[in-house]
Amino acid sequence: MPGLNGHGASTDDGNETSGGWQRLDSDLLWRSLKTPAAASEPSESPAPATGSGDAPAICPMCRGAGWYTLDVRVRDPRFGVLQMCDCLRQRTQQQASAQRTDRQLAHLDTLQTTLREESSTMAMATFDSFRLNRPLAVSVTWCGVAVSQAYQANYLATALAAMQAYAANPVGWRMLIGPTGSGKSHLAGAVWSALRERGVPVLAATTEGLLRCLRQGIADHTTDDRLDTMQHVDVLILDDFGVEHRTPWALEKLHAVIHARAEANRPTLLTGNMPLDRLQPLTSSDPITDEVRMRWERMSSRILWRCGAEMLLIASDIRRHHGSGQQACPGV
Repeated sequence: MPGLNGHGASTDDGNETSGGWQRLDSDLLWRSLKTPAAASEPSESPAPATGSGDAPAICPMCRGAGWYTLDVRVRDPRFGVLQMCDCLRQRTQQQASAQRTDRQLAHLDTLQTTLREESSTMAMATFDSFRLNRPLAVSVTWCGVAVSQAYQANYLATALAAMQAYAANPVGWRMLIGPTGSGKSHLAGAVWSALRERGVPVLAATTEGLLRCLRQGIADHTTDDRLDTMQHVDVLILDDFGVEHRTPWALEKLHAVIHARAEANRPTLLTGNMPLDRLQPLTSSDPITDEVRMRWERMSSRILWRCGAEMLLIASDIRRHHGSGQQACPGV
């Protein structure tokens, strides 16, 4: 073992150190520093927990300090370098997640208040008030397909059961499409009501209302915060998708919301009057450039990727209160 002296010390290979530097034996140095247990030499038994029996035990790696040093030789570049303990890293991540959740909930309350008028109809909807025995037209034509009364009744029952299941376990994406007045917004509102009763963070609005909310944020520089909440809220419900006025700016923001939620597979429910392949990228007079078209195609692709297939709800317009006649799909 190398010795110590006041001027120089023998190295492992027998050579003398130069410049009058003292070389400390690593074992002696470890004993003098009295460092916590290192990653390579954890304590044989964790320190006892303090307080009640439910209190967590002190981390045996860092003994509650949150940091430790590695048991390496003095010449190792990692010698004396503090290492963050996994327990501290986990606590830091949990605190950051909690702070982010608090911010999102605050923004969510503000957004839902802002969107109150846009979602007033959905806010009053419940599954109990959804009428399966409502008057139905003898035949309804939607997007070139004629549907009889019996099939309309079947669509209503199937959609109700599917939305009840989604409200009970909102996992993945759903897209409910059909003619105006078939009951899509009512079912979306019923899902929203059921989730709110359980305390699930959920945001619901028409797609046009969502875009208008983002535009309003330009004035007070809150557009990014609003967009972030729409991207990360636990459940997002977009009613009347495809009816919104789509400019290049609107398409950009809508794509940002859809892309972020699709990549993370955050639960999302959409309703619309038309299949995606019948919609145009823009409804404004702006030119449809290659960039605009590609953005629309990417967004549509992500929706279908997550939804799997659009769910149909084809029934006559309940607002017309008639039992016969035909309806045509708008634009068809």
